Amino acid sequence: MKPQTNPTMKPDVHSASHRSPILIESALAVSKISILVTGISTAVLSALAGAPIFIIALRSGVAIIGLGLILWAMNYALARATLRSVREQIEKALQADIPQGSSTEWEA
Repeated sequence: MKPQTNPTMKPDVHSASHRSPILIESALAVSKISILVTGISTAVLSALAGAPIFIIALRSGVAIIGLGLILWAMNYALARATLRSVREQIEKALQADIPQGSSTEWEA
């Protein structure tokens, strides 16, 4: 027996079709990894240079915040451009579905 499905059920909002595009996800992953590597390498190099703990923390924090802000701005621009592109595709599809002479209002 086949399981019965209810045609009026709402689709699952967590399905694969609602996930972020792979480009955005990979950009975020690369950003996180590069920020982590930058912070750790700054701390290690500062420690090897014989800097005090306070200076090590300060240098690492500035490196993490600086690179984080730059990569955040890049990821924001990428996500915004992607969403704009998807919105334009949806608007074109909606315009193609609506006949040119029709109106959504009732005619008296």
